[in-house]
Amino acid sequence: MAKAPSFLWRSRHGIYYFRLVIPETLRPAFGERREIRRSLGACRRPEAVRRARRLAVRIETLFDELHATDNRFSSPDDVNARLAQLLDLDAT
Repeated sequence: MAKAPSFLWRSRHGIYYFRLVIPETLRPAFGERREIRRSLGACRRPEAVRRARRLAVRIETLFDELHATDNRFSSPDDVNARLAQLLDLDAT
């Protein structure tokens, strides 16, 4: 069996979660939040991997946007609102 991606985590109840550590340089933009966690709503590993990879790409894009603007969003609330939009798995 292939090793699971580092951002994929399985609870003791068998539900997979997405977990990604926010780079230290970007934490002020997130209000000192240290990591992003979200249930993937999947018990089957292949489905969880697909959903986790999709989220990882979306969040890495947000990280790139923040780096490009030198973290200049109006507030951590704005960044967290954008993150909430990205974490919506049912969208797109």
